[in-house]
Amino acid sequence: MIGALLLAFSAVAAPPSPSADQKGGGGGVAPSAGKKGGGGVAPSAGKKGGGGVAPSAGKKGGGGGVAAVVTRLERLVKGHDRIVASQSDLEASRSGAAKARGAYFPDLKATADQGRESIEYGDASRDTDLDMRHFTLTATQLLWDFGKTRAEVDKARVVERQMENGLRITRQDLLLEGISALMNLRKAHITLEYARQSVDNIRRQAGMEESRVELGSGFSTDVLQAKSQLAGAQARLTRANGAWIAASNRYRALFDEEPPAPESLPLLAVPQEGFPKSLEELLAAVLRENPQLANAALGRETAAAEIRRVRGAELLPKVNLVGEAKFKENDSGTVGDKEERVVKVEVTAPFNTGLSGFHALEVAGRQQAAVDARARDTEALVREQAGNAWQSLLTARENADFLANQARISGEFLGLAKEERLQGRRSLIDVLSGETSLINAQSDAAAAEVDVVVAAYSILRVLGRLELAAIR
Repeated sequence: MIGALLLAFSAVAAPPSPSADQKGGGGGVAPSAGKKGGGGVAPSAGKKGGGGVAPSAGKKGGGGGVAAVVTRLERLVKGHDRIVASQSDLEASRSGAAKARGAYFPDLKATADQGRESIEYGDASRDTDLDMRHFTLTATQLLWDFGKTRAEVDKARVVERQMENGLRITRQDLLLEGISALMNLRKAHITLEYARQSVDNIRRQAGMEESRVELGSGFSTDVLQAKSQLAGAQARLTRANGAWIAASNRYRALFDEEPPAPESLPLLAVPQEGFPKSLEELLAAVLRENPQLANAALGRETAAAEIRRVRGAELLPKVNLVGEAKFKENDSGTVGDKEERVVKVEVTAPFNTGLSGFHALEVAGRQQAAVDARARDTEALVREQAGNAWQSLLTARENADFLANQARISGEFLGLAKEERLQGRRSLIDVLSGETSLINAQSDAAAAEVDVVVAAYSILRVLGRLELAAIR
């Protein structure tokens, strides 16, 4: 009977072995044999995962594959509120630039009035009481303002370019957030499936050992140790279920829709085109192409233009060509119509006795110094981001390699341990520990592949090259 039990145990004790040739864009081990798309077995709607509602593969619609991912991301960067806001900012800046250029064109002003005019001279025979009408048309053309208008136009153009960069930054930020949300959804699903597999496996084997104890051929200490491992696996399952719910909530918040079926999410390929080969190449490209650094440089141009604008507006004169035509009826007690025409060059020079113009110029100078300091700080932060992104990619790659190797070694150990178990040289706990280690290693290896992908796309974001065309 003991031999029969051992044979039965060896037949059912082995955990389902995930297929290594699973598709989905990337190596490593995914949680389901034969499934395409890298999603593995969809979480069962009927199983609990330590709290919360477990995801269901049958409820979410939509096709899988990279094309579906790109379609979702395309919708995201077209209709998200942040994109709408950035586009509105850009349109506003374009209108501001057009308004600034309007200062080069003549100003036309028309004034009309009508009323009753009574004039008393002290001599009743000269007094008048007439219905009067006035119409005045004035045209003013700027001739020279010592750079004030030019500075306003330059500043408006720079702001427009900043808003264009801002839209580009927002678009790439959303793309990275979308990629991270999709890949983390995949990662959470894989981790949850492996955690469930581990709990089911330990629970099944603990039950078998209890049966052996009842038959007098098992060890109660093995049962207790199995239950201890079960508690640890259940804790891991609870964390995995919480991570799945958090990833689903993140997807809903970002995409404003229910998450897709987990098996429809492929593992995206690490981008190759335009990808730097070394940290030095990355840093050099970042200094040339990063949109945040470009905006910082434009901020310096804006500050310089503001100094020129303040100087022209507060301290220097303005020269205008003024043409004026007046049409009067019954004006100043004179019965009849009268016309006046004036063409003149007008010079106005502002001066405030409180020296406000000089103070305004000092304010602009201080603001320029602040912009310079922030630009230097931005450059340092972007350098740090680039270095950290590169190191994150290297770390993720090495971690994925080590975890894949760990999964392979754990699989080999488990195979040998099962053979030795049949020969009576291994205890249940040895086999159970091997199976748990294998499942956890497979889970960690699959999750590490996702980290590699997200780290790679983060580098494209730092470079300013993250576009839909780069997603494979």
